[in-house]
This record gives sequence, structure tokens and C-alpha cells, in this order.
Amino acid sequence: MNSRIPEATVDEILRRCDLVEVMGRYVQLRRTGRKFVALCPFHQEKTPSLHVDPEKGLWHCFGCKVGGTVLTFVQMMEGLNFREVALKMAAEVGIHVEISREAAEEDSQRERAFNLLDRVAGYYHELLLRSPLGQPGREYLAERRVSRETAERFRLGWAPEGGRALARKLEQAGFSRQESLEAGVLVERSSGLRDLLRNRLVFPICDTQGRVLAFGGRALGDAQPKYLNSPESAFYSKRMHLYGIHLARGPISRGDQAVLVEGYFDVVSLHQAGIPRAVASLGTALTPEQANLLHRYTRTAVLAYDSDPAGQQATLKGAEILEEAGLRVLVATMPEGEDPDSLARKDSGALTEQIASAVGVVEFQMDCLQRSIDLSTPEGKEDFVREVLPSIGRIRDSARQDAYVRRLAYRTGISEQKLHWRLRRGGRKPEPARQGPRVLDVEERLLHLCATNPEWVAVVREIVSVEMVSRREMRPLFAALLGLGKRTEPVTLAEFLPHLQEEGMVSRLTEILAQEPLQSTLEDVRKLAVSIRDRALRERLEVLREEVLPALDAGRLDLEDPLCQEYFQLRRHFHGRVMQ
Repeated sequence: MNSRIPEATVDEILRRCDLVEVMGRYVQLRRTGRKFVALCPFHQEKTPSLHVDPEKGLWHCFGCKVGGTVLTFVQMMEGLNFREVALKMAAEVGIHVEISREAAEEDSQRERAFNLLDRVAGYYHELLLRSPLGQPGREYLAERRVSRETAERFRLGWAPEGGRALARKLEQAGFSRQESLEAGVLVERSSGLRDLLRNRLVFPICDTQGRVLAFGGRALGDAQPKYLNSPESAFYSKRMHLYGIHLARGPISRGDQAVLVEGYFDVVSLHQAGIPRAVASLGTALTPEQANLLHRYTRTAVLAYDSDPAGQQATLKGAEILEEAGLRVLVATMPEGEDPDSLARKDSGALTEQIASAVGVVEFQMDCLQRSIDLSTPEGKEDFVREVLPSIGRIRDSARQDAYVRRLAYRTGISEQKLHWRLRRGGRKPEPARQGPRVLDVEERLLHLCATNPEWVAVVREIVSVEMVSRREMRPLFAALLGLGKRTEPVTLAEFLPHLQEEGMVSRLTEILAQEPLQSTLEDVRKLAVSIRDRALRERLEVLREEVLPALDAGRLDLEDPLCQEYFQLRRHFHGRVMQ
């Protein structure tokens, strides 16, 4: 929990937010009794494993084992930090949030940085559209058949030659030298501050909310480097973002499909060609963070990379990363000599058809390999299987995995049985179609029952103390539970949150609390509490036995010593006298 927002304020935000209404903006919820279920947006699945419990104010996915509050869900879906989510939801429900002076100063600095970057984007954009200085950029866009409307949509810009115009502009606007350097738009030279981008077409890079974070600059002609990007900063890391995501996330979510391309112009051209689901990584190979970002909005990604050997290798590597993030991956192959940008300009209908007819990754890999491997020889068949089988092993769905084994068997003439044997020996087994709740242990079961039926806590309190709980991370939760006053309504997740002390405990707790109501009575609860108590006392008895008996034999302790008294009391307890 972020300490800069008071816990009482967070509690009030959680209390006022309608968990079902907010989550229903992102996923389709279906009522099942007093709870709701949905397909999890954070991993690929066919059977709903996301459970929502409005009474306890929590959600949990039994498939990918994540869960939390309404704030956690929005945070994961929108890619915001906790404070941003809390402030956003507080505004929705009419709560004023008191911000500390330190946090206010940090917000002010961050807002100034965003303001600076937005001004830079606006400056470059105006030069491109209206200034004589932007004529080279306008001519180049005309050559690439990029319309003015598209240029305005992406806020494309032009960085003129000279190299000091932006520095003067920012100084006149009241931004300090340090602010401009930290934003990455100026660089320090022996002659003073210089503009980072000069004589380049400018592509603003935005976060999911459309805030400018950085810039990419493309040189015209043969100038090098061809692309020059802003350095990373306190709020920009290229591995965390995707170019065009602020424009594409809506269409991606509505169509449940993203089109992943390699470059800025690929994205621009595809959007202009009527494919607004296109995004691109930022000058590097696709990263797990970018794959996870994409997975917030869709369960399917189409890779549309260049058709050359380097593009094929990037496709296979990118597919592996996307599949690890839980996405279903398809590949749209480009005609020889074409890339998405060139095909979009030449024949947008053909590009649309290529994306619509995208094939699975394994099918794409087999097609590529068959051009270079001779399957008429035993050696060629072995090489082919060795390349393809790991890709089949990464498929999580058993039905799809079986289908690709059949196709591999057809292409190579090797029996399905032998391929399955090799797959089991060396590959990952497919995940079961449905992932349900695991069986709770004794302590988790008792926590679940008492959180659901808090009127039983008084009985448990008479039997168990916090120190008797075996797992250290569970003790704060039992401390919160045993400290409850008299009540009948279920304990909410928000009431437990201030007591969590370890990373990962939120999802662990939601997994416990989100279980279906266990069929138990007060007597069952009493038995669970007694078993926890007796386990703790047995462990204590063993410790005392190793310490007390040798000391008695050596004459270092007498029978009146408190340790001896405790030892014999525990022995009497476990030899027929039941402690009430």
C-alpha cells in the first residue's frame, strides 16, 4: 500500500467503488450465485477462472494466481502506478485525497516533465505542418503517402537543422537546463546545450494515456544513424512501452487482437490503411514487459514482421515471448520483398487479407524450414523435428498441441506416437484446460471460514494465539482476524491489506478468500483451531525435551524450574488430559 495516501482514504475509496461495475468495463462478468466469473484478461483461457466476490471486495484468478482489489485490477489493466489509480478512482467516487508535501513536490516535478515533453511535441508538430522549415519533412511524408490527417493523429513532427532552436524555446518557456537534460530532449556539448534531434522526422512516443514520454527521430536520405531515440529517463524505459499503444488500445480491446510490427512507419501506415490495432516495439527486440502490456488488452497477437531471414528469426523469438505472457500468437507473412509499410502503401487490401489469414507460429516455422531443409533425407527430417518440436512443446493447450503433432507427423512421415514420446521426454507438458482452486491447508481453511463467518472468531480466539500459527507470513492475517470485534458480515480484503508484510501476499490472500464457501460448522472450526494449537504445542514439547532432559540429568535444572514445569505440563496434555 502506498504510504503517501492515508490508509483510511484508501479504505474509503475501496468501500465506495463498485467492484463489479468497474471490472465490468474491462471484462464480461457472469453472475454465479453471489459471485461473478469471467475470462481472465491476464492469461489465455477458454474456461473462466477469474472469480469476483463483491461482498469481500476482491477478485482472484485461479489460473494465473493473481488477485487483489478494484485498485489492483485497474492498475494492471491501465498500466498505472498505485497513486495514479487511487487518485483516478477517488475522483470517480467523489473523494478528496490529501497529498503530502513530498508527494506534491514529486507530482509537480513529474507534471512539469510531462508539460515540457508535450510542448516539445507541439513545437515539432507545428514546424512540420506549418513552417517553411518543415518542408523537407512534408515532402518525405508525401513520398511515403502519409496523409496530413495521419500526421496529425500521430502528432508527427520535424526537428530542424541548427540544433539550438529547441533549447532557446524551452528556456523562454521557463524550463531549467536540468529539466531539459533530464527529459532527454537536449544534450550537453562543449559548445553548450544542443537539441538531441536535428534534421529529422519526429515520432512522439506516448504511454497508454497518451502522455508524451520520449521521441524517435528518423534521418532523411543516407544520414546516420537512421533512427535516433530519446535516452531512458526516470519515467521512460523503452522495454516497458509500445509505439502507438495510446491510439491502438481501444481497437485492440474491442477486436480482441493486436497486430505487432517492427517500426514506426509500419504502425503509421497500418493505421492509415484501416488497421488501427497496430503497435511496435521501440527499437529493440520484443520484451516480456511489452508482451504483458499487450496482454492487458487482448488475448491474441498477430506478428507482421519483415519477410527476410532476420524478420523470420525476430518473429519466432517474439512469438516465444508472447506465448510466455499467455497470448495466442498468429503470424501474417509478407510477400517476398515487402514489409507491412510498403504493402500497406501499395495494396492495403492485400495487407488486410494477409493479417486475416495469419497462421499459427508452428505452421509458420514449418513453412520457413521446409524451404531450407531437405525432408527427403533422414538427416533433414531429424533437423526439421529438432527445430519444430520445442515450439510445439510451448503450446499450453493440449488440443492445439496434438493438432500440430499430427501436422509435423504428416510433413516428416514420423509417427505421432514417436513424436509424442519425444515431446514428453524433452518438452513442456500442456497445461490442463481448466485450472481450479487448490486445496487449502489447515491454517488457510480456518482463515477462510472465520473471514466468511466472523461470528466464529470468538471461539477460535479462546483456542489459538497468533504465535501458534506455523507460517510467519500468515501471522499478521490471524492477528487481524483475532482482533475483530463482534460482527456478522464477512471480512473484506481491504481490512486485511494494512497487515500484509510480504510481496505476493495479496494474491495469496485473495486465493484463500475467493474460495467457494466451505461446508463447515462451528464444531469443524473448533477442530481446526485445536489441530493448529496442538501442532504448535507438539513442536514446543520437542524443543523442551531436547533442552530439559539433558539439563535434568546433568543437575543443571531442578523440577521447580519454569522450563521443567512447562515441559511436564505439555506431557500431561498429550498423555490423555485434554486442554479445554
